[in-house]
Amino acid sequence: MPDSIDDGGKEAQFCSRCVDRRSVLQGIAALGVGLAAGPAFAQDPASLPPQIGDVLVPAYGGSTTPITVADLTPAGGPIEAYAMDPASQVVRRLSVLNRLIVFRFDPAEMTADAQARATGEGVIAYTIICTHAACEANEWLADLQVLQCPCHFSQFNPRTKASVYQGPAARPLPSLGLRSENGTLMVAASFDGRVGGDVDG
Repeated sequence: MPDSIDDGGKEAQFCSRCVDRRSVLQGIAALGVGLAAGPAFAQDPASLPPQIGDVLVPAYGGSTTPITVADLTPAGGPIEAYAMDPASQVVRRLSVLNRLIVFRFDPAEMTADAQARATGEGVIAYTIICTHAACEANEWLADLQVLQCPCHFSQFNPRTKASVYQGPAARPLPSLGLRSENGTLMVAASFDGRVGGDVDG
């Protein structure tokens, strides 16, 4: 992947944590081969997508302490996370497609379809993988209250179920259904769309 792109004469640096599309495609291909080869690879819990009943844990620092509703402030910016099997404490971090970005908003400010995927406190989780070219959409623009992908500057509105605020992305970020149990964030439903990009970076 190049270090920068020419955007109308303005150099726009790619982020250092953008996902290499080749790695994403290789991971998908490897998963397919593993599934065809037999159950040993397919059942590797660390490579599975988030499962219903999983808890969320921070993506960085190696902590297995579950994220709680209290860890997020309404409109205070997102937390990056992975799902974790609470029984085995296996974090599902082996696939780049499993990284999440988690927000909390006043439920009254969210659209009904976003509320349906969120906890009662307004916590909602999306894949961090941009639907344009599979980079990490990880820049929170607090003034606009939108999430931006630094590769090609697609923007998503997390209050409206990550609808596209600005292209070139054509699809919203898939959301992961959440619920809270005694304040702990848990997976309530699988991703509601295909995780990954639509074009080569």
